[in-house]
Amino acid sequence: MILILQYYRLSMVLGLNSVHAKKLNDKIIEELRLLALSSKPIDVRMELLKPPRLKISLSEELPPIGHRSPLEKPSILGNPNIPKVIDRVYEDRDLRAKNAILILYERGIPISYIQRLLSIGPLGIGRFGKLVPTRWSITAVDSIISKNLVLKVKGYDIIDNIEVYIWKGYDNTINSNTVP
Repeated sequence: MILILQYYRLSMVLGLNSVHAKKLNDKIIEELRLLALSSKPIDVRMELLKPPRLKISLSEELPPIGHRSPLEKPSILGNPNIPKVIDRVYEDRDLRAKNAILILYERGIPISYIQRLLSIGPLGIGRFGKLVPTRWSITAVDSIISKNLVLKVKGYDIIDNIEVYIWKGYDNTINSNTVP
């Protein structure tokens, strides 16, 4: 299975373009933002400046990446499907990124989706946020959500007896024991 995934990943073309993290009025960033906001995959056409060249880089930190080429411009061919809660958070210019993340999490938006949104910069005060490396967005979202959950747990009543909880699903059984 891993070999098939690596082959598939190596057979794809990656369009590269350098942009400044705070200059988000670029056409390419606007297209990428629409891709990130969409909850479903969208067809994209990439115009490349040069023919793709294969440069395989194998690393413990990065997934294998195949053919690369400088990107001239992407064109979105489909319509992005943006959930209403995401659209509301995106359009609210006075909402801090932290509050937006918590709203999205409480509304049931997957954490991976929230991380993607933070990475491409549509969250935060003002017209646009800024581009954030993926690792930073993962860390920030996990930190914000976990701190909020810890505050909620601290507000629960103190237990005075042993409690056992059992959950069964997806061919698994999970037992949770709480002890005073």
